[in-house]
Amino acid sequence: FKSLLITSEKYLLNVSRYIHLNPVNAGLAPSPDHYLWSSYCDFIGNPAYRDILTDMPVKPSPDVYAAFVSEGNSIFIKDFYGKQHIKGKL
Repeated sequence: FKSLLITSEKYLLNVSRYIHLNPVNAGLAPSPDHYLWSSYCDFIGNPAYRDILTDMPVKPSPDVYAAFVSEGNSIFIKDFYGKQHIKGKL
């Protein structure tokens, strides 16, 4: 578990993409829209497919977000969240 303050829209979008790609990277689904408990379908404008509410303050257009997620996580994000032992700050 990691808790960090998100201070920019760019970082918020990267964290959102990371979250939506987690089930794919773990081998639980072939793509984010096939993972039952994901809000990804709402983000790409297909709420009829999944009925999950999202309240993200920065929400790009569905097509732009789908393309953004399909680019995959950056090396920085993969490295940052891939570290197993990170000391928390309180």
